[in-house]
Amino acid sequence: MGDSPDFVVLGCPKCGTTSLYHYLAACEDVHLSPKENHFFLRHDPLFPNIAVQSTQEYSAFWSTAGAGVKGDVAVRYLYSEHAREEILGSLPDAKFILMVRNPIDRAVSHYLMRFRTGGYRSTKGGLPTEAETREFFRDLESDVVQFGRYGHYMSQWIAHSSPSRFLVVSLEELSKNPLSAMDRICSFVGIERSEEIDFNVRYNVNTIDQFASWRTAIRRNKLARRVRRSITLRKAVSAVVPRRVLDSLQWRKANAAEHTSRSFALPFPIYEKLRSFYQGDIEQLTSLVGYDFTPLLEAGDYSCGQL
Repeated sequence: MGDSPDFVVLGCPKCGTTSLYHYLAACEDVHLSPKENHFFLRHDPLFPNIAVQSTQEYSAFWSTAGAGVKGDVAVRYLYSEHAREEILGSLPDAKFILMVRNPIDRAVSHYLMRFRTGGYRSTKGGLPTEAETREFFRDLESDVVQFGRYGHYMSQWIAHSSPSRFLVVSLEELSKNPLSAMDRICSFVGIERSEEIDFNVRYNVNTIDQFASWRTAIRRNKLARRVRRSITLRKAVSAVVPRRVLDSLQWRKANAAEHTSRSFALPFPIYEKLRSFYQGDIEQLTSLVGYDFTPLLEAGDYSCGQL
């Protein structure tokens, strides 16, 4: 491969990857491809509609990068065997970062995002009801639940590579101790942390106002959804709209006070069920990377069990 990344962020959805993307972009010596271009998923039938299809197009992201470190930030590479085989085969010297989160919070945030973006619909028109939530989490085989099995998926990557190539960082650490977390990340990829990073800003957060009935109605519109998924349209827009403008429109900023956890709580029996489900996986992740992630299962954003 021609110009290629020195590091790849592997995922996971709703674990702070968008915030990390913006924090890294603020560092002078980092050159990032567009977030979630997901080039290495182009051959995976489970992940259709990948816009970047050619090696030349992918390499062009860094053709003018010059000195510094090049990075690709994605959220779904972790789960794809196709991506894993190609990445490990074509990027023998690359380093890998995995963003994780309390898996219960991650599952709930992912679940709510489906309502926010129009994929699911509540009978109440906004946030899901208790009955809808209980029914959804009756099945633990959905991608919303399975995407939180960090240890399971990481074991497949490490089995074909060296553990020293991987850094796992939690959203909780990035939120509570952003300076130390970013120092660890920057040191890992070989750059200096920028003093200009605004850690008070979080990106791509599920916020209460995003669940207004008129917003969700627009997102559920079939024509609007088809337009959003059009590869041709996305490429046309990318060709004429500056990258920073696209990023600012797509990855919205939010204040913690607007977080949906202030209006939605997971029913306690579901919380207990998910906690039991993820317990062994978190222990596996801890064993794989030699860093204690068991505190992730302590009470989080959606763990108050008020419903």
